[in-house]
Amino acid sequence: MTRPRFSVRTIKLADAWIPKAGLSLRKPEIRSPLSLPTNMFPAVVSTRLLLLIPFILSGCQTIPTFSKEQQEARMSMEAEISREPLGDYFIGRRYYKSDYKMWGYLRRPREPWSDSRLVMFNEDRTLAPDRSGNAIGSDNGYEYKLWGKFSGESVYEPAANQFYPEFIFRRAELRNNAPGPIFADPKGLNPEERYYPNPY
Repeated sequence: MTRPRFSVRTIKLADAWIPKAGLSLRKPEIRSPLSLPTNMFPAVVSTRLLLLIPFILSGCQTIPTFSKEQQEARMSMEAEISREPLGDYFIGRRYYKSDYKMWGYLRRPREPWSDSRLVMFNEDRTLAPDRSGNAIGSDNGYEYKLWGKFSGESVYEPAANQFYPEFIFRRAELRNNAPGPIFADPKGLNPEERYYPNPY
């Protein structure tokens, strides 16, 4: 009797050759879904770098270059701060914004402007200098020696939709109508700019 002949056919799975009915000769190669052909690597890297550029640029801040006069004014201001006599008063910078009601920044003597607070004035007993002269915002950028106290309360400012500390204003004495810069961005002095930058 002639015995029947059996043939083994193979199919290709990945790069491994596996008998249709039998044991595999080697384990199939499992590729990562992230793997790409080598010749595509430069293009993929370039594309990924392009996608990252907006995030890189968003983390960079452009600090404007001050003029020589502004730099000298800044140095003079810092030296003056270090010599300020201690006492029960505040140093204030008036920053007028047409859309907001905050008065400006206050700090204690010898403290840096980076530690100052953006405040709302309570003028129930005494009007602020520009208001008393019926010239709102005319003292934008001026520096004052101020007397008063913080009430411990916060006042809501609707345009900014935030709360700011309340300062009960008593008296002001003009120190300088053109003091050194406390903002890295000179636009902070613009009454039409709808933001208050952080002093430095």
